[in-house]
Amino acid sequence: MGSRTSEMAVMSPRRWGYTKVNIFFGQYRIAEDQDLVMRGECFIDSKGNLWEFYSRKDDTIRAYPIKL
Repeated sequence: MGSRTSEMAVMSPRRWGYTKVNIFFGQYRIAEDQDLVMRGECFIDSKGNLWEFYSRKDDTIRAYPIKL
């Protein structure tokens, strides 16, 4: 069973299997800093889908898909 937490606006992408990215001129590039993703920052999942992070609560991530 996962931990019970309040809704948080930060997550560790490595723990969840994601990669933090930065968007430049309509293309994404892998970010140098892979420690934390904060609300409004972007990440990609293992399938290459691009997401904007919103929050994390318990064992769930709330994010919105982005199409470039």
